[in-house]
Amino acid sequence: MRLLRRGHVFSTASSYGSYATEETAARTAKVGIWSGPTQSPEDYRTAAWNSAKGKAPEGCPIKGRVTRGGKIYLLPWSPSYRSRKVCKSRGERWFCSESEALAAGWKPDPAS
Repeated sequence: MRLLRRGHVFSTASSYGSYATEETAARTAKVGIWSGPTQSPEDYRTAAWNSAKGKAPEGCPIKGRVTRGGKIYLLPWSPSYRSRKVCKSRGERWFCSESEALAAGWKPDPAS
């Protein structure tokens, strides 16, 4: 509750839906994340997905990387997504969906 009052988190239907009033008060007071322009995590991920999809081969924005730890995939909002390149000669590839990557035996990036 304190995090909501101070404007440090979003109130969502799945986790803090009953605390929507606290979020509204924080928004009105323009505290924490509400002190300036704010984008919800869902909107951020949607924008990152659409941007990456527009730049990725065949519109498939998920990067399949081969690492010492095995085969992992990176989503467009993963911390290292922008700095990592897909190297097909190493067996790396692109995926159009997480279910496609999982079906191919790749695992999500643990840092995401």
